[in-house]
Amino acid sequence: MIRVYVKRVGSGADLSKSAYSLLDLALDKETGKGLSAYTLKREKKGKPYFEEGFWHFNISHSGAYVCCALSDAPVGIDIQTIKKISPSVMKRFFSCDVSDPRVQTRMWARYESIGKQQGCGIPHDFLENGFHFIEKDYTDACLCVCTLKKDGDVLIFDM
Repeated sequence: MIRVYVKRVGSGADLSKSAYSLLDLALDKETGKGLSAYTLKREKKGKPYFEEGFWHFNISHSGAYVCCALSDAPVGIDIQTIKKISPSVMKRFFSCDVSDPRVQTRMWARYESIGKQQGCGIPHDFLENGFHFIEKDYTDACLCVCTLKKDGDVLIFDM
């Protein structure tokens, strides 16, 4: 099961704080307990996790968006506002030449979600094989959730 919460926040908002507030809201909706009921820890490479058990989570923010994913298995999430990515960055990380900003942004969101699911961040050498992606396009952003599970209950809540 994967629960994804996405919220558009006002410009100038503290995005990191807003993302953790969204995680608090998501936990409260899913468990009846907010973020304060859990002990937040970090893996060696910085991926956050809860010391107590069941939930895996990940957060992301970009532009005016914040999002979080809760899952019963390791999960990575990334949201990116649509932007043109320089040709040198595209060549460094991808083996194709794509010029459409929406496609570039979607590719970057996939790439980051893999690194976040694996807990290694970027750069990484993982290919898309073996991962399952749940994607959603917004007018000005792309959302990507990465998991190893191909099937299961996935719900996206736009707040």
